[in-house]
Amino acid sequence: MRPGSLDPRWQLYFVALVALSLLISLLFWYLRKQNKKSAYNRIWKRLQALNVTNFFIGLAFLFFTYETIPLLSARFWFLLWGAGILVWLFFIVRSARQIPKIKEEIARENLYKKYIP
Repeated sequence: MRPGSLDPRWQLYFVALVALSLLISLLFWYLRKQNKKSAYNRIWKRLQALNVTNFFIGLAFLFFTYETIPLLSARFWFLLWGAGILVWLFFIVRSARQIPKIKEEIARENLYKKYIP
């Protein structure tokens, strides 16, 4: 429950991971804004939310490990964080499997709208 501070090399890796999470969330934001009518827009929105949330959680963990706060810098929080990411990704992948159905509905709707004056 009282871990020491992170090794400087691992702390640098952790900072890079948090920064990468922010960059990926910006990428998904850009993709959402470019293709608002895409069938993938919902997936990009969920992935952006995942990365923004993990960015702020990572910042909090970075602060806690840097300041060596006893309970909040414990290493088991990293395991819980990783498990939460995996569960979140499971639900995103499950919703991504619905994309072919969404594409069919969009195609049917466009075919229907073609004949309406």
